[in-house]
Amino acid sequence: MPPLMSQLSAIERLRRFCLMPEERTAVRAAWPVLDEARRLSLERATDAQVAIQLILHPTRVMAGDSGPTFALGVATQGVFWALAAQREALDRTSLRSALESLPADVRAALLPEPASLFATLERTVTSAPLEGRQAEVELARVSTLLSALINRARQGEREVTKTMTTMWLRSGLVLGAFLVVAMFVNAGVRIALRPKDLAEGKPWRTSSAALSCVPAEHNCGGTKTDILFHTQEEDSPWFELDLGAPTSISAATVRNRTDCCQDRAIPLVLEVSDDQATWREVARRDAAFVTWNVEFPSQTARYVRARALRRTILHLDGVLVHP
Repeated sequence: MPPLMSQLSAIERLRRFCLMPEERTAVRAAWPVLDEARRLSLERATDAQVAIQLILHPTRVMAGDSGPTFALGVATQGVFWALAAQREALDRTSLRSALESLPADVRAALLPEPASLFATLERTVTSAPLEGRQAEVELARVSTLLSALINRARQGEREVTKTMTTMWLRSGLVLGAFLVVAMFVNAGVRIALRPKDLAEGKPWRTSSAALSCVPAEHNCGGTKTDILFHTQEEDSPWFELDLGAPTSISAATVRNRTDCCQDRAIPLVLEVSDDQATWREVARRDAAFVTWNVEFPSQTARYVRARALRRTILHLDGVLVHP
């Protein structure tokens, strides 16, 4: 397969994994989707369930056997509403035709004895209602059917919600993975584009040392700081790097102390030398700074020095030298 086609195929597989078009289509085909009309029908069917419980409550005011008889009528009406939550169009003239319009597998699961139940429902609607013990027995059957129809309508909503939740979780996982990869790529690009430091690992010295500094432990003389060195107060204190051999350089990065006292390094000059005796100034800084990025005409030198031009204390986080 050509590379471009392979990439497109991978993108399509990823799209299908995230958006799940086949799964969503299958779920919507298998289960009724509750639009506004179906949702209203389901609410009315649920109200019928609640009404049956109230009618049959021990504290009901209906005397004799009228409670189960009346409840059977409510349950039958509830079945109509529950059926309306299953289908876009419902034949309201006949419970039998409405029930028979359900898919065969659904009908078989809901109606284990369809003939007798059809007779009960149609009698409740069209002729004299059942009474007494017979009404109680048939009420139990019709109520079971009502509950099953309501659960089926709600199951469809749950299945759709479950599928959509899975879709969003998959999309979130893929997006999260892309973000993690992007972070690593971005970090790699920054490292790749970072100017090379010719001074890394090279020896250095200072004009004096007032305190012992360990940047890796964020400590200098007992103070929490990242400075590389700390001179005594003196005239023109300096920090000097030995590149080991004459090296072509054209830029430097000077990192000032960040926790305090940045003005102590001002004014500051950057100097280069071949022999540590004769120095050439290549840059000067007269304003306070945190990071001083400086470029100058290309020089060949072995030594690089940062020197303050007054009596002061010098302490820096570091000096980087670039080609």
